Amino acid sequence: MENDRTHRHVREIVLKRGDRLEASEGMCLRFWTIVTGTAAICSLLEDGRRQIVGLETDGDTVCALMSFADNPSWLEALEETVVCELDFSHDAASLMENARFISAMFEVVHTRLESTTRQVASLGRLDSTERVVLSNRV
Repeated sequence: MENDRTHRHVREIVLKRGDRLEASEGMCLRFWTIVTGTAAICSLLEDGRRQIVGLETDGDTVCALMSFADNPSWLEALEETVVCELDFSHDAASLMENARFISAMFEVVHTRLESTTRQVASLGRLDSTERVVLSNRV
């Protein structure tokens, strides 16, 4: 990582192509917003291959992913990418009682679920050639 400026719970991270932000285990209390650039959400398959499960661009916000020992995940820069990270892990106990925080967290998760549902529905209707063409336009 080229640049990492920290301010309490917010930090700006500049990633060079290929740099990764590793997912955390447990509850999602970190959010990443792509300020500029393009990054991929990646998972490691059992056979060791990397699976790209999402592409993120300017303005996209993702929960900092939940990783499991048998399925590591990360955000990987596909070009120079600036990410704004909000880390609420230090305030987890008090935030679980905060209705505004829960509402904002739900909005991020709901938006991601809508996007994933649209993608699955689209892929289910396409043949293999159409899937390749669609994935190259994203």
